[in-house]
Amino acid sequence: MACRGGAGNGHRASATLSRVSPGSLYTCRTRTHNICMVSDFFYPNMGGVESHIYQLSQCLIERGHKVIIVTHAYGNRKGIRYLTSGLKVYYLPLKVMYN
Repeated sequence: MACRGGAGNGHRASATLSRVSPGSLYTCRTRTHNICMVSDFFYPNMGGVESHIYQLSQCLIERGHKVIIVTHAYGNRKGIRYLTSGLKVYYLPLKVMYN
């Protein structure tokens, strides 16, 4: 499946996959994005969600994308922290709306 195509850009959505040209694959791999992941749960509280977000972020950074994470402030962990490979985490003092 290519980066471009599908509904929303003048093309009809199709249930079948079309052939992908090598040029479009090259474009997909060379274009970088700024990605923000928002989660109630992240380091230092580690579990399945936290681990998945961290691993996904690391893979995206390896591909050249810029990734930041926005999460709740835990204890004295507030502000901006940098984790491995330039992963930037914003710990915001958010009010819990739902328990």
